[in-house]
Amino acid sequence: MALIVSCRSGRTGSTLSADLQEWEAFRKAQAELGQPVNMSDWDKLQVQFAEWRQASAAAVEPTRTELV
Repeated sequence: MALIVSCRSGRTGSTLSADLQEWEAFRKAQAELGQPVNMSDWDKLQVQFAEWRQASAAAVEPTRTELV
């Protein structure tokens, strides 16, 4: 599924590879939480994946300190 979504959005090459790796990380995280990915509810799955991406990005974003 991630491959189809990525191709439709025009993403190719290394970006596509990163998308697939991120998708696999999402699937693993969901399984560890006891919530395996349910491909039959695609709309709900897209929302869950988007929320997971945002949370993952926020967890690794560097903090910015201002010099006074």
